[in-house]
Amino acid sequence: MSHCERQGTSRLFECLTPYSIAECAVIIKATNLYRRATKWLVRYSYPVARGSGIANNNYRTSHPSLPETLGCDIYVAQSGQIRNIKLQLCQLLRHLSLVASTTGDRFGEGISLLNSEAELPSRPVHGNRGDAILPAEDMEDDGPAPGWSVCYTPGLHDIALLTEFTGQLSSYHLGPFALEGENLDGHIDAIASVNVFGWSLMDSTAHNSSCNACYMNIQGELEKILEVRDQIDGFEPPYWN
Repeated sequence: MSHCERQGTSRLFECLTPYSIAECAVIIKATNLYRRATKWLVRYSYPVARGSGIANNNYRTSHPSLPETLGCDIYVAQSGQIRNIKLQLCQLLRHLSLVASTTGDRFGEGISLLNSEAELPSRPVHGNRGDAILPAEDMEDDGPAPGWSVCYTPGLHDIALLTEFTGQLSSYHLGPFALEGENLDGHIDAIASVNVFGWSLMDSTAHNSSCNACYMNIQGELEKILEVRDQIDGFEPPYWN
């Protein structure tokens, strides 16, 4: 099992070795070994036939001592974690979209009635919080009209951050761009591979307290999502107490 844990996955549809180890654990009643094997399967295996939405139980033909519900159990554990990852990324993207699209005081009440793009006010490089808190200081307030929306004026930096973050999610098939049938480790690996270098090129310490894009720590938000690695766990054996 240690070898499987070191190697991870070969990206094949499934790896039968952890199934065999889990079956041996059932036979010899090795609780910890069963938990380690099923934990590996939750993270690395593909328990759902791609595009079918149906739990994969093909392993039953080779490992009849395993629980009949194991495929469904893996599917439920994986899909729950993947759904949570997607939700957090979509919430982060929505926050950046709200910040970049808010009009703020500087843009006046008649901005939607302007006749041409030439009449738009010049966009500042950095955002300005006005008399309110920075949007990232209260990311839970992302309703239809968050409290900061009447004061915050977005800058080019906010738009650049939104554009690059959206591009990164699209490139790595994350969040709203996630592909059907990817395993849990695929999502974790993609998040860890996201390039955050470009997001910091416009950062300015002078605007850190007024520009949301300067203040916001995208890398830190992604690290929070990657905490899922410590939350993955295997199953208790069903055959003994």
